[in-house]
Amino acid sequence: MTITEKIAFTLILIVSTQLTRLLPLIFQKSFSKFFAHKFFKKNLTDLIIFFLIVYCYRDFSTNPEYIIRVAVGVYAFAIHYLFERTLLSIFSATAIYMTLLKFIAS
Repeated sequence: MTITEKIAFTLILIVSTQLTRLLPLIFQKSFSKFFAHKFFKKNLTDLIIFFLIVYCYRDFSTNPEYIIRVAVGVYAFAIHYLFERTLLSIFSATAIYMTLLKFIAS
């Protein structure tokens, strides 16, 4: 990369970072109306947790050991989630998955 390309790249990064930080302030009224909707107030936490689970298991494999670890982790999260202890569910499911990863993988 030439010096001009490096400067242009740095400026694009600066502008995009500042835009993502300033847009919520600029459109504050429209965002507050959007998040005031009852559906989002009720289900936003559940949706975030769902996307975290999908992200954690994105590299799915057909290896039987991997399937056992994933199944136990999802099962542990589901059991805890049914009792509505969300934070406990996340930490315990992660701990179980990490334990299985440590002992089954090698």
